[in-house]
Amino acid sequence: MLDRLRSTDRDTAGTLGVLAVALVLALPLLLSGPGNDLDVGNVFRSGRAIARHLDYVPSRPPGAPVHEALVGFGDLIGGPLLTNLLSLAAAGLLLWQLEISGMRPAATASSATRAWPRRDGGSWPSWP
Repeated sequence: MLDRLRSTDRDTAGTLGVLAVALVLALPLLLSGPGNDLDVGNVFRSGRAIARHLDYVPSRPPGAPVHEALVGFGDLIGGPLLTNLLSLAAAGLLLWQLEISGMRPAATASSATRAWPRRDGGSWPSWP
């Protein structure tokens, strides 16, 4: 019985494998900096105003105070690396919540990409 407890079962090994692949894929996202979106500077400026002065100035109408506050406090504590980590953690939390609610995010994402027509006029393959 002790041998069985010391070894990993198939589910645990599969979960660890998926987490390892996710970490390898997420590593460039963590180290890439704040991004190149046109309003990234405004988001950081708005977040810093929230974090330092508790004053909210929207980055653009209508604003996103929760995201801007997380960016501001993350930038104040750990710089762009922590803001990227918080963004990836929020995305992971969303996927986890979708999974436990029964929405199956992987299946939803794959079916959403097939909803757009292909450029060559062909059709997407049907998945079982």
